[in-house]
Order: sequence, then C-alpha cells, then structure tokens
Amino acid sequence: MSYLSDDFRNDQDDAVLDEAIDELNQLTEFRHLQWSDITPSIPAPATEFPAHDWVELKSWESPQKILGKLNNLLLLGAKYADVRDAYCHAHIDLNKRSNVAPAFRTELRLKAPKDDPAYLALHQDQMVVDLHWLREKGNCIRIHDKEWRNLMLQEGDPDFGFDFDLAWSFACQNWSTEFRVKTVLGLKEVHQCQLMALRSNDMKARFKAIMYGGARSGITKVRQVLSEWTEDDPRMERYVEDYEALWLARELLKPIKSSRKLPIRNIAKVAAIMRGSEQLTDKTVREKLTKLDSRLLRA
Repeated sequence: MSYLSDDFRNDQDDAVLDEAIDELNQLTEFRHLQWSDITPSIPAPATEFPAHDWVELKSWESPQKILGKLNNLLLLGAKYADVRDAYCHAHIDLNKRSNVAPAFRTELRLKAPKDDPAYLALHQDQMVVDLHWLREKGNCIRIHDKEWRNLMLQEGDPDFGFDFDLAWSFACQNWSTEFRVKTVLGLKEVHQCQLMALRSNDMKARFKAIMYGGARSGITKVRQVLSEWTEDDPRMERYVEDYEALWLARELLKPIKSSRKLPIRNIAKVAAIMRGSEQLTDKTVREKLTKLDSRLLRA
C-alpha cells in the first residue's frame, strides 16, 4: 500500500520527508513503508476512486490525524496527486468508523493556482466520499433516475453495498452542482449540510455567511457570547461546544423562502454529527437554544 507519490519524494529534503512518512506509518497499520515502495499516483484525470481496497486503519482517530499531516505535506510543496490515496482512504475509514460528517473534518488546503486541475480532482473525490457517507449511515434517499438509484439505499430494497464505480461515474458527469444535488439526487438541507462537495448554491452561501460573517454576525458573534457566558459562569465551559453546534445546525437548516417549521430532531441530528457525539433529546435542544438566544439578544 503506497500513500505518497515518487515525484514528490524526488523534489524534497530526505530528512523532512522521512519524518513525515514515519508519522504516517505510526498512525496506520502499514509499517516499514520505504521510498522504494512508493509508486507514482494516478495521473490526472484519474480513472477511478483510489479507495476500492479500503483497509481498516489502526484506530478511529488515526484518519483525522492523517488529514492534518497531509496539509503539512502540502505546505512543504506536495501536490494533490501526491497525497490523494492517503486522503481518500482516510475519509472512507472515517465514514465507516466515525460519526463526524465529512463537512466537519479537517479541510484539505491545496496550494495551487485557481485553474489547476487538482481542484477538479479533489472535488470529484469529495463527491464520492459524500455519497459513501450518506450510504454508510443508512440514509434512504429516493433517486428517480434508474441509472443512479443504486447510489443510495432505497426503502424496501436489499443493501448490496456501496458501488464505488457508479459513484465515480456520477462524480465525473459534466453537470452543474445544482443539477447534481437537487435534480438527480434530490438532497434536502439536512443531507447537504453534512457534505463537503454535494451542496447547493444556497447551502454554500449559508456556510460562507455563517463561518465568515464578520464580528457582529455568524459564528464569530456566537463564540464571543459563549466566551463571555463562560467567564460569568465557569460551569458553562463543558457545554460550550454543544451550544455552538446547536446554533450552527439551526442556521444551516433554516428553511429558505418557506414557512415550514424546522424539526428539532434535525437540529439535534446535525449538531451530533458535527462533533461525533450522542444526539441530544428534543427537550434539551429547545432549552439550550432558548438560553443561547436570550444571551444573543442582549449582546
């Protein structure tokens, strides 16, 4: 099993890369990986998703650590093709053994020009990861197009497992994201907000506004209020992440141009998969959001 490409090895300092590969080996079951064992990664455009031969990693925490290490390698000058295998294997492992949704994992930050084909390659791989997550967690999503319906579990149908080839074919279609997400898959907000790539334009705009909305709006304001609340009452420290996740889940799921009521259970579900924690009861969610809203109004 090889995780990094030979091209990257040839351009870097031996000591730095030896340390990096040692760290990756410490996190996985794949021991004694030598540079002579590393083969060039699949050139762009890729012909398949690289995690068909998924092998369980050492512990459920390891993939998250690997994602962080891969960003360090990119800072050293690695290309996406150099780390692609490791990136995809880590995400598939997390899909199988973690409850943290793809949207809330360590983000891979490419150091490449905006027109670099690596961005398309990364986006295609992320779509496969997204589809695998939805299937792995038992979401029944009715797809009307017969060509693609086996991507998701269908109510009443037997589960034949995830079809990586079909998912890769889906990711390689020359479609707009809106058509892919809304027309073909029909993903609701509660699904989209869990994913890295399969988000509508509305959901992308929500993430941007919430995470980068400025000091008086978005997550920045919420974190400031929670910080002040903790100073007033140190016992709040252990609950800060719960409150932040519940607020973020509610904002991501708010109906757009609709008067329909947002189910509390959906807020609880999304907040739980942000952190990989147990889902809170509807009563607890209501109480916490009421308390937080009161604080926000006074801020």
